[in-house]
Amino acid sequence: MVGTAQLTECWMLRRIGSSTTGQIELVSDEHLRSRLNLVDGTTVKVTVYEAQRAKLPTVDERIADWCQATRGVEEDWGSEKAMGYLIGEKFLNFLEAAESRDEWRDAIPTFVVEIKNLFEPWQLADFLNTPRRLGSMGHCIDEEGHRMLRASLTEEEKVREDTRNLLLLEWAKELLLEDGEP
Repeated sequence: MVGTAQLTECWMLRRIGSSTTGQIELVSDEHLRSRLNLVDGTTVKVTVYEAQRAKLPTVDERIADWCQATRGVEEDWGSEKAMGYLIGEKFLNFLEAAESRDEWRDAIPTFVVEIKNLFEPWQLADFLNTPRRLGSMGHCIDEEGHRMLRASLTEEEKVREDTRNLLLLEWAKELLLEDGEP
């Protein structure tokens, strides 16, 4: 590592579908873990967008990037982690955004097809019907980290988060599970 709080050329930065290097601002592991309230040893995935980019990725580009990243997660950590990333985090957040954004709502069928192309129906049913932690930290922090995160929330925030997750999970089940599957 060159140092923290520096701008550097980073040859190991991999943009999906590109071989171009980019510039990133480096931060220390400890700073990132502290900001995210994570325990030591927790794997952290960081997505970097270039500051000079003229426009954000389209919804379809985001879906393609997430699905590509999912293939890598599945290869490195298995299907359970891959589904946690794509469905438990990205797809549920996508559905929440789709409630208020037409462009995202219109892309739901595309995202559903991509998810079904990545996973077998039985894998989706098993994942969606098994109680688990959801959201961006659900698939990447351990029980202790999740307990600490939950402890920092008020009871009202916990109820709101749990309700949101359950409603989005039911919507995801309707979209991803074949007719007749529980």
